[in-house]
Amino acid sequence: MSKVPKRYVREIRDNLGRFPIWPLVDDAPLGSIGFFSGRKAVFSWKGSVSAFGINLKATGGVKQISELYTSKGAVQFRFDVGLNSIGEAKFGFRQSGAVATQCYDLSLSSLPLAALETELVKRIKSGQIKWDKRWVVVTGIFASKSFTALISGGRRCTAELATKLPVTGIGFNIADPNLDIGIAAGDRMEYQAVAEKGIEPFIKVHCLAFPKKGDPYLKPYG
Repeated sequence: MSKVPKRYVREIRDNLGRFPIWPLVDDAPLGSIGFFSGRKAVFSWKGSVSAFGINLKATGGVKQISELYTSKGAVQFRFDVGLNSIGEAKFGFRQSGAVATQCYDLSLSSLPLAALETELVKRIKSGQIKWDKRWVVVTGIFASKSFTALISGGRRCTAELATKLPVTGIGFNIADPNLDIGIAAGDRMEYQAVAEKGIEPFIKVHCLAFPKKGDPYLKPYG
């Protein structure tokens, strides 16, 4: 199995406190239930809380940002404007598995945690649900109108992106779907997905904790 998913999942989880979806085209709707293999860094989805009669309205999904993330101390980048005002972005990676990602209009939709916890505990205590303590629940989804991910395959890797349309200044969003961005050049890159539309790149995950005294409660996973 490729090392990309393990490195990428652990990088985002450890530094941003959320899990990336891998592969990017995968689907993990709100309320999904499953297991996480720490050794392989992959989820295995088994169902949804809706199967237990829990149907909660998601909140959020309005505020939007366009964040740029790069591995700490491992990525250099530079934006330029070339001939005919074409935008150019050049990335240099100092280590294998280093990551650069950017979102275009990223928003977060979440399940109401207090209500979800109440419904789960009620059904567990009544015997309606036989809960596996290893299960995790998708409680939040980050949706992006467009998403770019660059992952290096070794030390001293490079990736160059360019727009097909003119830009008005330096520092364009490398996931902007309106600029028709593509890969202009690269050296030893392991993975590149550029300005892919309609991506849900990240999820928030919770699990149920079972204390010796008191009721189970939801807590962030990972």
